[in-house]
Amino acid sequence: MVLELWGAMPVRLSMRNKGSLAGEQLGKRETNFLASLFFFLTTCFLIPILLLENELTNRSKKMRVDWTKAQIIEYAKKHLPWIAQKTNMNWNGIVPDIKIMTNKELAKEAQGEGCFMAFCPQEQSLWMQLDEVNSLNWFKSAIIHELVHYLQYQNGKGAKPRDGLMALMLNEEEAYNTQACFLWEKMGIDPSEHNLSEKGIKIGILLSTMGATGMMKENA
Repeated sequence: MVLELWGAMPVRLSMRNKGSLAGEQLGKRETNFLASLFFFLTTCFLIPILLLENELTNRSKKMRVDWTKAQIIEYAKKHLPWIAQKTNMNWNGIVPDIKIMTNKELAKEAQGEGCFMAFCPQEQSLWMQLDEVNSLNWFKSAIIHELVHYLQYQNGKGAKPRDGLMALMLNEEEAYNTQACFLWEKMGIDPSEHNLSEKGIKIGILLSTMGATGMMKENA
């Protein structure tokens, strides 16, 4: 925005300002490069190990949630005001569309095995499967997570792959922290019981960023 304004105004930049601007641009490129390198190394080496550990831990804990689309919509209506207040975002009173899919359908659409819920910005809809869920409490908190993403896009904060990995990761960080806060404040549950300890949130941010990148590119 600032660069566009400078380019349109009949003002000469001093060499000091040019140097400062170049330094800022270089700093941004270095930040994005380091983020990309970290993301690549994590994806190649750390993520497969964490996925295996998570699968072995949760393999025997899957359950089906018998919620209807109408119940999910009412749940969203009830908690969107709280989410908006916690994240300092605005809610216009509209609930995103809800699409209930099978496990295989969601894995295909969201470009990720093991995904059971996702927000699709292109359709402004919340996708979910109800067949293999860790627990009802975790399911409820995961809806909160995806509704944070919904509000991010409604408020012009939703990141896309072209915005860079750091922007995507910041969106995920806000969603995971709000999810953990919901478990603690609204349900009286220690977030670490649902893999939302400090370590768990960091792992979730990496996994979700990787999944969001693939899904958004596929549906762009």
